[in-house]
This record gives sequence, structure tokens and C-alpha cells, in this order.
Amino acid sequence: MSYIGGIALILFTTTIAGAISERIGIPIVIGQLLVGILLGPAALAGCTRMCC
Repeated sequence: MSYIGGIALILFTTTIAGAISERIGIPIVIGQLLVGILLGPAALAGCTRMCC
């Protein structure tokens, strides 16, 4: 996956997580942070191997 693809994946999933977290009654930013923390390193790890 390219670097842009990894960033797009993170942005898309954090948006979905924000909507879901709002629906269940927790702040949007908490859902976005959780997904960003969990998915961020995994999505961008493949990108660094391709660049270096």
C-alpha cells in the first residue's frame, strides 16, 4: 500500500469510528483517537518498508 493509501485508510476509518462513537453516546474524538492509535502504526508500517 502506498503512503497516500495508508493515510486515506486512516482518515476513512476514523470518520466511520467517529460516527459510530457518536451514535453510542461517547465523544466523536474518542472513537477517532482509538482507531488512529490502533490502525495508524499498522497502516503506515508497510509504507515505510516500501520507501526505504
